[in-house]
Amino acid sequence: MSVSYTDALSSYLGSLALYNEVQQSFNDWKAIISQSASSLFSENALWQSWSMWRGWQTWLETYCTSFINPDIPLKPDGSLNYYTLASWRVKAGLNVAGFTRKYKISEGVVGTAYGLCEDGDYIGPHLFNELQLGFGVHGDPEIPPPPDPPILQGGFLWTAVPATLTILTSAGLTVNVANQGSYQANGEAAMDAADSAVNENWPQGDISGGGFGSYCGAHTWAVGWLTQWNGGGQARVGVSTYNATATISEPARTEFVRADLWVMASPQPGGFNAYGANVSEGSCLVESGLAPDETGLLTSSPIGNLDEVLGGNGVAWGAKYQEGYDYGFFYGSMWGAGYQVTSAYFLIKWEITYKPSGS
Repeated sequence: MSVSYTDALSSYLGSLALYNEVQQSFNDWKAIISQSASSLFSENALWQSWSMWRGWQTWLETYCTSFINPDIPLKPDGSLNYYTLASWRVKAGLNVAGFTRKYKISEGVVGTAYGLCEDGDYIGPHLFNELQLGFGVHGDPEIPPPPDPPILQGGFLWTAVPATLTILTSAGLTVNVANQGSYQANGEAAMDAADSAVNENWPQGDISGGGFGSYCGAHTWAVGWLTQWNGGGQARVGVSTYNATATISEPARTEFVRADLWVMASPQPGGFNAYGANVSEGSCLVESGLAPDETGLLTSSPIGNLDEVLGGNGVAWGAKYQEGYDYGFFYGSMWGAGYQVTSAYFLIKWEITYKPSGS
């Protein structure tokens, strides 16, 4: 479990422990992205040099972009949302121009600027505090009961690995419905049957002859008919279930906390776009709290109806595809829009040694 940094305002600034806490956090971050550890300081080391502070600051501003922003882990295009230097500064509570510098203007007059530490700058609590915030930026908010405000919980970092989706079951499903008295009613009953099939499974294309690949609800259709002899309806969907897998390795100097499966979905392109306006889309958390096995393999539970996870309800039906009367046969046909899973990732949460004081 992460422990709080020592408060630099109430400590002796020459304390070796203060410097080694920052160095330990530096090493924790480096471990996550497979960089070698730096040695902790000893009493005889040059551990109060201005260049040491500049080194920490430069490294943070360079490598903060290697970590995921857990507030919005996926961009609208389905790619991972890494911190930018600007967004990291905002999240850490730093000035938009960078770290605070304090320097002598004249006798008794102290100047303030922003950027990387320079030769001649004052070494003070502000340097410790801002590095502690910078290394602890990735905390989760703890939401206590109202009216208390959220509490920042530091000591965590987030990375991500692509997830591989694997078909567990896949088959074309045809549903027949009884005559409801009109071809319109028969068609509506067929659509309801298709919606039920979607809600119970995860339609993911690849129906024989459909050629739509990995599209949820692709090549879904329903038809209702009525003749002077009989009537009825029929719906067709592709029924599939999936799981997601990935292999991770745990850095020796940090502790795995959990993995969360996120996916990005978008409407099925091509001929169905005109009917896809109401298809739920966007990023969604499918499953949380996953852990790897002894080999490092992450495996999700079987994925069911993604549309329910995204807040939709069955197939997004379009306008009538065709309607008419032919040889005593009244018919109406409807086509349903699908959506595509454009990306899938496991977000990995790691716990590091220290967190900001007060979190």
